[in-house]
Amino acid sequence: MLIVRSFLLALTLGVASLAISHTSFAQTQTRTFSVETKKSMEKAMGYISDGKYSKAEKRLKDVRKIKGLSPYEISTVEQMLGQVTYQDKDYKNAIRHFESAVAAGGLLPNETINAELTIAQLYIRTKQYETGATRMENWLRKTGRQDVKYLEALVQALVQAEKYERALPWAERWFAAKNPKSRKHYDLMNYLYHTLGKPDKQLGVLQAMTVQWPQERKLWDLQISALASQDKTFEAYQVYAKLYDIQLLNSKEDLSKLVQYHEYYKRYDIAARILETEMNNGRLDRSDNNQTKLSQLKRQAGIAP
Repeated sequence: MLIVRSFLLALTLGVASLAISHTSFAQTQTRTFSVETKKSMEKAMGYISDGKYSKAEKRLKDVRKIKGLSPYEISTVEQMLGQVTYQDKDYKNAIRHFESAVAAGGLLPNETINAELTIAQLYIRTKQYETGATRMENWLRKTGRQDVKYLEALVQALVQAEKYERALPWAERWFAAKNPKSRKHYDLMNYLYHTLGKPDKQLGVLQAMTVQWPQERKLWDLQISALASQDKTFEAYQVYAKLYDIQLLNSKEDLSKLVQYHEYYKRYDIAARILETEMNNGRLDRSDNNQTKLSQLKRQAGIAP
């Protein structure tokens, strides 16, 4: 999970501003404030503008107690309560207020959409990952939006909730849409494909990663492992042999294994050349066994001693 932990960065939560302008107070017959309500709302808005969120919350709660509020008034007050409790980092109550704003039925369709997005983000922010993911999924399906930042928030939440099957199709959309891609995008797709037992797709990601980061030995080893898991042993051998060409095989164990690989696949001439070169370079011992092996390989390759 180490790679994935590096990917799961803190989510940034962009709660939309819920400030209400004076001109919005009297738009239609159903979207108006009573004189009493309007006066208190203006006072609360002044507190919000001054950053006095506790005072704004108290004033708004007093408004909420007024009898006979219209759905529009209730929704507006609850949205503002959601805003001020969010600003005070009281995320649990912020969720409750935004939920109440939607439930009251006084929001326009676009306002409802915005509130539902905020609710989904707040659930994720409070580490209620599965609930937040479900709400974000519903929001994405309802709106048809494919914004990379919202896809990423959903994928992060589902991975945190260990809902990998659900995460995969969203992650594939996110990966396809993200351009340019950074290491965390490749790491997550590699992790998901590995975890879900999809070696073919994992291999494609690893091949792309070794093109971008060719000097990272671990990526090549993962590629070899993915090939071996599909019984593609010859392809795994070819990848391992390539590591020598890009100077990633340096230990005695790695070099001896490479010689054995070439010998197994009857590439006696290559095996002999590498063994002799590395004995001359001092990276392989000039032991009796290696001297005998070299003579044998040259004989099998038809090379004169």
